[in-house]
Amino acid sequence: MTHIILKSTQDLKQLFQSYQDVDHDKTEAFYLQSIYIDEHQFNAMTFYELDFEPYISLAYSVNASCFGIRKSPKRFYLSHINNGGHRVLCTIRPVRLSQLQDIDYLYTLEQDYCRQLEADAIRSDEFEV
Repeated sequence: MTHIILKSTQDLKQLFQSYQDVDHDKTEAFYLQSIYIDEHQFNAMTFYELDFEPYISLAYSVNASCFGIRKSPKRFYLSHINNGGHRVLCTIRPVRLSQLQDIDYLYTLEQDYCRQLEADAIRSDEFEV
């Protein structure tokens, strides 16, 4: 897994602008659905750590070491690994820049060890990451 640290809102905006090929044409419902994927797919994605406010405070408030997004060839994702007493569960949810700027939305998904991010996640072998 490649790990890249972004240091500003401008870096984040430039990242999204630099990937015009990332699919933005999905419906709103698409961006509200979490998906379980296998660990190999999860680890193959690039991780972008958002090392600036308000994301540092968000990570602290949900007891995370950092906050970031993952990038596949198709799109950006919020993500979570749950390895608490069972096999590893890797959850992703497609995310738009506008959603990343909504800290209340992110907090709701990330609190309680990402309970809302994992809620109603679907398993989809046919989902193209």
